[in-house]
Amino acid sequence: PEVENLFRDCRISLTGKENKYALIEFTADVNSQSALAAVFQLSLSGFRPVIVHPERFYFVQRHPEVAGEMQSRGALIMPNATSFMGHYGMTAMDTAEKILQSGFADALASDAHRPDYYEQYLLGCKYVAKKFGNSLLYELTWKTPCKILGYEPESEHDDFDPFTEK
Repeated sequence: PEVENLFRDCRISLTGKENKYALIEFTADVNSQSALAAVFQLSLSGFRPVIVHPERFYFVQRHPEVAGEMQSRGALIMPNATSFMGHYGMTAMDTAEKILQSGFADALASDAHRPDYYEQYLLGCKYVAKKFGNSLLYELTWKTPCKILGYEPESEHDDFDPFTEK
C-alpha cells in the first residue's frame, strides 16, 4: 500500500518514453480504498498508473464504478481483451463489459504470456470492434498504447479495419 516501499524494493515496473507509466496489478487482498490510495499516491509522485485487468479484481467486480474512480485520479484502465471471450470466467467477462460500456477503458491488454493467447486476444478485439466499433478499437489497441510508449500515433482513418489484409 505504500508507494515508497515499491520504489525502495524495486518492485515497480515503469514504461513509456520518459518512464512515467507504472503497470499496476493488485493482489487479491487489496480493497477499493487501498487501490484508490495507491493510484493517488503514484499520481502525486509523478507517475501515471496503468491498471491491468481490473475486471479480475474482486473489488471492481463488486463495484465496476471504482475503475472510473481510479481513472479520475489519473490512472489508465486496461482490461484484457481475452476477458470478453470468457477466458477468466463469466464474472470477469461481465465486469470487462461494464468497464467498456461505462467508458472507463483506455487500452486493451493481451495478457499474452504464451503464443496461444494471441488467438483469444484477436477474438476479444473482434468482439470489441463488432459491439463498439472500429474507432474505439483503434483508441484501445493503437492510439493510447502509442502514447504510453511515447510515439505519436498515426491519424485515425475512417476505414480503419485491423482485420482486413491490405
